[in-house]
Amino acid sequence: EIWVSRGGRVSELRGQRLTPLSFAEGSNNRYVTGIGVSRDDHLWVVAGEAAYKWKDDSLGEKLGGVPWPYQPFLKVVETQSGALAASTSAHGFALIRGGAEGALVFGRTNGFPSDWVTALCEDREGNLWVGTGGAGLAADHLGDGQVLVGIDCLGQHH
Repeated sequence: EIWVSRGGRVSELRGQRLTPLSFAEGSNNRYVTGIGVSRDDHLWVVAGEAAYKWKDDSLGEKLGGVPWPYQPFLKVVETQSGALAASTSAHGFALIRGGAEGALVFGRTNGFPSDWVTALCEDREGNLWVGTGGAGLAADHLGDGQVLVGIDCLGQHH
């Protein structure tokens, strides 16, 4: 399946046409700020203050605690732990965990080297790789509680 976020909406490629998804929730129909594939091959839709799983033609599972409502997310990745890593061009990135835990935010205000996060990827070992605009690449093993380690384009650690 191929999904496209455009104009604050989400469309699915069906045949050779992009068909807008129809959400029952009116506020979600107005402005989608990010999408990403779930680990079970469904779609995460970030809209307003929450992320929702699109499954069987409806919005189901909900993760609250989106730290920057209505901020466009460049990349949304579901981690092995079930959290959503979501990047922005102005605020860094967040791990959206839902429930009482809320979101963990990484940006210049708390020591991350850049607020402009252009890429996110989790490898098989659970390391989250974070590409930035101007500060190189950073990596973290999400389960060990350690601070992100910066790696510049020359492979040197910060």
